[in-house]
Amino acid sequence: LAITYISSDQLQKARSIIAKILVIDAENEAANHLLAILFFTTKEYRKALYPIGLIEKNNPDHKGLLLVSGSVYYELGKLNYAEKKFKKFLLYDPGNLSAKKLLAKVYLKKQQAEKVIPLLIPYKESKDTATLALLNRAYKAIGDEQKAVEFYNKIVKINAQDPQTLKYTGFDNSLADNPQKINLQDEQFKEFNSTGLSLIFQLLKNNHINSALKLIKHYQTKEPGNSVLYTLLGQAYWQEGNLDNAQINFKKALKLDPKQLE
Repeated sequence: LAITYISSDQLQKARSIIAKILVIDAENEAANHLLAILFFTTKEYRKALYPIGLIEKNNPDHKGLLLVSGSVYYELGKLNYAEKKFKKFLLYDPGNLSAKKLLAKVYLKKQQAEKVIPLLIPYKESKDTATLALLNRAYKAIGDEQKAVEFYNKIVKINAQDPQTLKYTGFDNSLADNPQKINLQDEQFKEFNSTGLSLIFQLLKNNHINSALKLIKHYQTKEPGNSVLYTLLGQAYWQEGNLDNAQINFKKALKLDPKQLE
């Protein structure tokens, strides 16, 4: 029941049920596992360390806890601990893409982008835009702009073909419905990534053209030579009915990357 409440975002009810179990049995493994998940969900990362520690004391090889504990350590900036947990999980489940993406985020944070590529390149044809975005960031970090653009293009094509793939990037969908809430000073808009890309697509889909144009131009101040942004700008102008500006920007995108609009 507590799991159902957590998954349905009824966190107070989940907390109440877990607390009742722990009053009876303070070291109950299942309840402490759920408590760690609950604290992670509510971003109480330091509090999550207590139930994690209790479980690890009695069961140091608890497979189900590894992704939770690794994610908690990642959020606390304890990257070596996070890396250790994710790698250990992958020993149990070598093909788990979720664990590989979490490990890739650790590598990027540790400025070890070269380790991301062999980890995720087997999934280069995946439609999971979060995976493609991590590969994009990795290639960008090692200075391979051509490969970085290639993965941007993949994300663009996937989102254009199937708007449902936007769910993979984890962006705040409420911003697409209420663009007046977009604050370009927020940390999430510091650099152009798959989240920003998805938000632009959704703004265009919702016909919030002015907001999309504002966001695209904001990102262009960060990456003035990004062909994907010129493509998006052309699309926004085309939807607005400004065909001259649309043509100008599509041509700029083609000049920067002839394969961009294939």
